[in-house]
Order: sequence, then C-alpha cells, then structure tokens
Amino acid sequence: MAKKRIEYPGAMINMADPEKHFAFHDQWMRDYYLGAIKSILEIKQIEGKVLDIGSGPGAFGILLCERTEFTSVIGLEQSNTLLRVGEAVSSRYGYTGRISFKIWENDSLPFADNEFDAVVSLSSMHQWKEPAKILADIERVKKKDGLVYISDYRRDQFRLPFYFYARKMRLKFGKEISSNLKNGLRAAYTSEEIRDLLENLNLTQWHLEKNHRWFNLMFPSKTASENLGE
Repeated sequence: MAKKRIEYPGAMINMADPEKHFAFHDQWMRDYYLGAIKSILEIKQIEGKVLDIGSGPGAFGILLCERTEFTSVIGLEQSNTLLRVGEAVSSRYGYTGRISFKIWENDSLPFADNEFDAVVSLSSMHQWKEPAKILADIERVKKKDGLVYISDYRRDQFRLPFYFYARKMRLKFGKEISSNLKNGLRAAYTSEEIRDLLENLNLTQWHLEKNHRWFNLMFPSKTASENLGE
C-alpha cells in the first residue's frame, strides 16, 4: 500500500546549482525523454507548437527539436533559475527561435484556447498543487485534435530501487538532486488517484498506462483501450 502523499516543497524550485540540474536531465533523464518522444511520434507527427509544462532547464525540448523539423516548444517553468539556464542552453544548441520559456506563477496555464498542437509534461505533475485544474486547463489550451502526453513517478512503486537510484544520483550530482528525487516520489500520485482524476473530469478519451516506475497519460492513445500492465 502506498504511503500518504506529502505535498512537494515549493522551496526546492530555487536550485543552488542549476548547471548540475541540466547535466542530470541531459545525461540521466535522456533515455526517459527519448522514450517519451518515441511514444509521442508514434501517436502523431508533431508539426507545430508544443507546450512543455514543468520544463526545467529544457533538455526535453532540445531533444524534441533535434528530431522534428517544424516543431517549436514553449517551456513553462516555476523556477526563474532553471528558466535562465534553459534559455542559455537552448541558445547554445542553436534553438533560440524554436525554444522559448515562460515563468509559471500559479496553477493556471497562461495561454489562449486551442493554442497548442501538443501538451507535454514529464516528471512534473507531482509539483502541481491543483492537478484537476491543470488537466482541465490542458483540455482548453490544446487544439481539438491536439496530443497530450503526461508522465511522472508513481507513488505506488517499489521504493527500495528508487532510493538506491536517488543515492547513486547523490554521489554523482550532489545532495540537492537526491533530495529533489525523494521529495518528488513522496509527492507523486498513485495510478488509482490518476484514474479517479480522469473520471471526475470526465476525460474518457485519455488513456493511462504504467510501468515499474512511471505512469503515462496519453490523448489520443496508440492503443484502443487502457493499458495497465506492468
């Protein structure tokens, strides 16, 4: 049985060493991001505007732009520090015109209706104070045929392997990264909680799948029915 959820501490968004955070996302989260991109492009080829909610230093946006020719990405990020790192790094990679960032001041999405061809959020949902509000807002800002892909930790996973992983990250990147990972797991949602959110919002066309560490929410899905296999 999963432990009670503990809300993510907002102070953690002010990183003391943001370059280490980019290195962590670029190196250790790279396969996770590439897997998400593969799943996204299997569902729909993206040729337009993508919203990356909780973009951090922008590593996912860079990888997406490397693999798509006509995509632009707006990263929505709570941390001014990580936002500035994202701007600097995306410029260094030559994506100034395709990747931009916007500070996220509350749980509303500061965009017009039907603005995005795709909305993506990776390992960020555990930080949302009002997930139901944001999921409803995602429905508003995506185009009618827009794609949604949301992935995050599952609180109902086996914890011991995760804590070994967090310890390994502490040795490589320092205490701040490790603490961030542990706080993220404590604040994450269970598969059952995600399913209840979808039902309460009547998001019947969204599909939920899970593996040993993550859950993935997709609209539309590459499968005809919900996949809850391990």
